[in-house]
Amino acid sequence: MKGKKMKKIVSLLLIIAALSTLFISCGKGVKLPKAENGRTVFTLGGEKIKYDYVRYVYLNTKADMEYGESESYWKDNPEAFEELKEATLETIVHNRAIQMLASRYKITLTEKEKKAVDDALGELKADKKSWEQAKKENFMTDYAFAYLQRFSVLWGKTYDHVTSPESGIIKSDDETVFEDIPNSVRNIRYVYIEYDETNKEAKKALAEDILARANAGESFIELIKKHGEDTTMANFIDVGYYYTLGSIDQTVEAEVEKLDFGGISPIIDVKYGFFIVQRAEIDFEYADKNIDIFVDFYVASKFNEMVSEIKESMKMEFSDFWKDLKLDDIK
Repeated sequence: MKGKKMKKIVSLLLIIAALSTLFISCGKGVKLPKAENGRTVFTLGGEKIKYDYVRYVYLNTKADMEYGESESYWKDNPEAFEELKEATLETIVHNRAIQMLASRYKITLTEKEKKAVDDALGELKADKKSWEQAKKENFMTDYAFAYLQRFSVLWGKTYDHVTSPESGIIKSDDETVFEDIPNSVRNIRYVYIEYDETNKEAKKALAEDILARANAGESFIELIKKHGEDTTMANFIDVGYYYTLGSIDQTVEAEVEKLDFGGISPIIDVKYGFFIVQRAEIDFEYADKNIDIFVDFYVASKFNEMVSEIKESMKMEFSDFWKDLKLDDIK
């Protein structure tokens, strides 16, 4: 088994989750480290995206895809390489769109914020052996580290500004949000059963038994309590798990959309887990009493819509390197 399900670098001051990355322009003053490979792979919305950054996203995505799979995974699944390329590009485009949204509202990093990133990197590099090992394990470079840190700050500043009532960009008063709930919010309960390559068949049999019992009328809540392996659901059994459309696994969401209230999905196989989902009604009294939660859902959804609009109109140019890419060209 080569891949790691969750790749991360643990720094002395910061923990960087391997979630999303973004190209941030250097500007004047505190500069980004020099890229180890300055090749331009994409030009997105007028911004050149270079190899170091693409490598980080590509190899971490590749590791996640092959985690727990056989050594012949890529050979046995020829379509998986195109999925890898699409997922890599989607991450980079999404985050470039966030940068462009920041630019729209003239949100930038201060020299103090850039220096904080530079200082964090300097402290990590003080332990040269540990830092070099961490970079190797996470497909990281000094340059990519700075991207991650700068994006963390820029994303937060952009999100806070765009979604704040003071900016007036997103209308999110209680009445507007409450009226939107039936359109954009869903409520579910689910049993989640985790599996790995050693116990998939046994866990599938368990999921089939749970589904049969649920369809026979056994209490879904009791089935969750007895068999569910997800702590989030365990915390929301009574009220259900509320989410906005587009914010959960799309395979799961698609099955939920087919259900009537009280309906139960078939077994949904997402990588390393089985879901059995019951669609629940929205409790509008609960929503009214907890409107702040639904406001947060609403503004997050509207923020993502703004990002999606930028993505759809973004001008993209691809290098010959990317067009002709083979699986192991990025190492």
